[in-house]
Amino acid sequence: MNRYDAVNHLMKAANVDQSRLLQQSTCYNNKHNWTFSVSWGYSVQIYDKIHSQSYLERPIETFGEWRKGAWPPYMFNVRELKSNNCGEVPNVLFFDNVEGTRLNHIVTTYVKKTPRSCGSSGNDDHSIDGVLKIRVFSPMHKLHVGSLAAYFKLGEQVHRSLDNVRMNLEVVKHCGTILFLESMFPDVLPQSSWISPNEVSIPSTYAIPTSFNDEKPKICVMHHDIDLNLHCILNMRFGIRKSDDASRRLTFVVDASSCLCEVLDECDAHAKQMYKDSGGGSEWLPVVHKYYQSVRLLLKARVDGEIAHWRTQIER
Repeated sequence: MNRYDAVNHLMKAANVDQSRLLQQSTCYNNKHNWTFSVSWGYSVQIYDKIHSQSYLERPIETFGEWRKGAWPPYMFNVRELKSNNCGEVPNVLFFDNVEGTRLNHIVTTYVKKTPRSCGSSGNDDHSIDGVLKIRVFSPMHKLHVGSLAAYFKLGEQVHRSLDNVRMNLEVVKHCGTILFLESMFPDVLPQSSWISPNEVSIPSTYAIPTSFNDEKPKICVMHHDIDLNLHCILNMRFGIRKSDDASRRLTFVVDASSCLCEVLDECDAHAKQMYKDSGGGSEWLPVVHKYYQSVRLLLKARVDGEIAHWRTQIER
């Protein structure tokens, strides 16, 4: 098999589940003191000795440096292959094919191509050299990268390497943002009172004066006589900036859809009018940046000891 065929062979597994490709898993057979290290879609290594995960994380040096004499030869730690120690030389089975799915699992098959360099371990009854084929049953992910990309409205996944990498990074960024916000604000995000911009009735919105945590007077936008709480999928333009001072706040800039901009513009008009009616004379900065069609979100809190009370605000 030449290099071109080898890459195409590796892509058989990648086309089924690229998020799991080369993911390393470790399991043990304590009865026989066997260690299994599975690099999904590539190989299965079996050792006739119990090895820790930290030991197996270092790859075996079955390759050479790119430039002879370079120091250090690699930018990562490796294990030297000692052919005289069978406890450190694995029985390697390489990826053969993807058999499809069974009972919501992906089945990959790995077969032995060559014998171990150290020969038999001496314990023929429980020798790992007799293992010629292994099937790995992996639970199917409920959401693949393509499904997540569609959920976040990032477009369809195309099978071109660079475009796939870009989309994967965008998906990771969106998922990371959601997980971060959910961990930071567990009492805010799950509320059922939040509605999408498409559900907002513009004529039913208005503004009232209010205050938050005994601070200066604020303006609250209402919808059908309750606080207007919006939820929607947002594409982050600038990263999260965190402040750990007494006010404890987070700010980030997001792109806004045309529907969201329409709702925010109406809310902005209500708030601006109430600000003027209350005697405010400072320059009014609009919520939506018209040129970039973006919004700056501010998450602010009042801290009582170890407890932070958060509330979402919108700034230009």
